[in-house]
Amino acid sequence: AMARGEGVDSANSQFFLMRQAYPSLEKRYTGWGRVVSGLDVVRAIKVGEPVAAPQDKMDKVRILSDIPAAERPKVRVIDPKSAWFRAEIESARARMGADFSACAIRIPSEVK
Repeated sequence: AMARGEGVDSANSQFFLMRQAYPSLEKRYTGWGRVVSGLDVVRAIKVGEPVAAPQDKMDKVRILSDIPAAERPKVRVIDPKSAWFRAEIESARARMGADFSACAIRIPSEVK
């Protein structure tokens, strides 16, 4: 989700990663995206305010569009319009009933 100040339209380049449901953020922030590779790294990031020393630090950050095409990782994700994906949604919906959430669907992917 995008981080922001108290103002509704105050988001900028900051974002935060959700590692579990956090009901107090509902109707205040919109979650988007999903980690398709490196979830182990996300789960290893320290949590808390303030974060205990030594703080985690990004050594290198790259935007995919800035990486030369020949060097970009190849990401493959299941087609959400496929019959398989629709069946997964219906299966989860039947299994979870009123507790169903789109977040319950694990989307097969690979990064090479």
